[in-house]
Amino acid sequence: MVINAFAENPLSGNLFVFTNKSKNRCKILFYDKGGLCLLCKRLELGTFAIPTNASQFEIDRVELAMFLDGITAKDIRRNKRFSP
Repeated sequence: MVINAFAENPLSGNLFVFTNKSKNRCKILFYDKGGLCLLCKRLELGTFAIPTNASQFEIDRVELAMFLDGITAKDIRRNKRFSP
């Protein structure tokens, strides 16, 4: 699916996050030195907050941590930082 739908290389080291239709399960696919790893998180209550209008989007490590903890990124304002 990563190769066909996203035109990405699953062995690149990037994390690929998938949710089910009801948004109560999340799977993360990534490549480690030993091979592909698949992590799964199931919510007992509530859903993962993802943008409804986007089928795929990029997030950084901080936004991924907030996503997994149930914090919506749209309500949070990020201060400016230096970027070369």
